[in-house]
Amino acid sequence: RIRTAGRSSRSAWCLCLPPDAMNHPTAPRPRSRHATALAGAILLLACAPAPAGEVLVSETGGGKVRRYTTDCLLWTRQADFASGTYATEPLANPVGLARDTLGRVYVSEQRAGGRILRFQADGTFLDVVARSGVDFTGNPETLCAGPDGFIYISLAFGTSNNRILRLDPQSKQVTVFLASGLSTPRGLAFDSLGRLWIANRGSFSAADGYLSRYADGVLSTVESALARPSGLGFDAAAGTILSTQGATQDIWSYHAAGTKTLLHDTAVANSLDVKRIEGHLCQTDYDAGKVRVVLATNSNYA
Repeated sequence: RIRTAGRSSRSAWCLCLPPDAMNHPTAPRPRSRHATALAGAILLLACAPAPAGEVLVSETGGGKVRRYTTDCLLWTRQADFASGTYATEPLANPVGLARDTLGRVYVSEQRAGGRILRFQADGTFLDVVARSGVDFTGNPETLCAGPDGFIYISLAFGTSNNRILRLDPQSKQVTVFLASGLSTPRGLAFDSLGRLWIANRGSFSAADGYLSRYADGVLSTVESALARPSGLGFDAAAGTILSTQGATQDIWSYHAAGTKTLLHDTAVANSLDVKRIEGHLCQTDYDAGKVRVVLATNSNYA
């Protein structure tokens, strides 16, 4: 069952949410509805620390990062976290969001010459930490804060794509972390063992996508022959990796050993990220420009 709480232009990418937003169990057969509607929806990214109940959503088409307070059932829009001009240039095509251990928020612009901007937790602009064409090549997409303190960046499109970069927040140095074995890498997530999971979408029309996992210097394939795997998230409550797979319109949960469980069969053909917020699965719907909520129980709405 689906309801819409809001609407805007067309594109949204990542959500930043506090760590306690994912510490609740979920029933095995949930239902879904719209939590909010945005200018496209692509990624959901759990970030810590953050003010309780605050969620940030990058609205790609609108050139802004929205801020919401929510219990996941009711979403209240607050003043935008980021919009306008920074370092003499308007924020353009914001996509990835990550929050470091100091609470600073990183925003990537998925475009040629795209920047990675850094903000205080309250939205105060700090600096541009890196820029495509100057510090690296390719269009920055997903951002993911690693347990080692680095910010990891996926490059799915643009010059020198199919790579994962690593940004040192202190020195602002960007280095190539992975440069082979990838195919249109989109979602990134670290599991409880510190292993980096990568959603390789592959081509858009064929079932040639796969999930990769990097640990101890080795990149291995968890599962192949997938149809457009794109979104990834770490479910702290279950200790699993969440994955959206577009063509089959499913949300899967992958356990540490690689075994998987189907969590929800959705009607979302182009869901590019998924996270658990206040016990509920939340996924983005790029085509509809919405963030959709899968209710944790069947008793919340008639």
